[in-house]
Amino acid sequence: MSSSDFRQIAISGETERADRLFRAAVSAFCSLTRPCGREIEQLEDLAFPLFDAVSVESKRYVAAALSECTYPPPALVRRLCDATV
Repeated sequence: MSSSDFRQIAISGETERADRLFRAAVSAFCSLTRPCGREIEQLEDLAFPLFDAVSVESKRYVAAALSECTYPPPALVRRLCDATV
């Protein structure tokens, strides 16, 4: 996912913006073959403020995507595990 894709999400409507940004960030992260600690921190810094604003479907999508990821961000996985089912 390119930076222009993220810019497009940022200027889109407010209603779905948090969901789209949350999903796009996790999808981009999962495409990394071996993410470094800084990339994990960046994802968590972006995802945590959005977490309460995103839909249950987006949380399910992210959980499924991270389940396929070799090096998932541990704090985000714990936050997903603590979420209501």
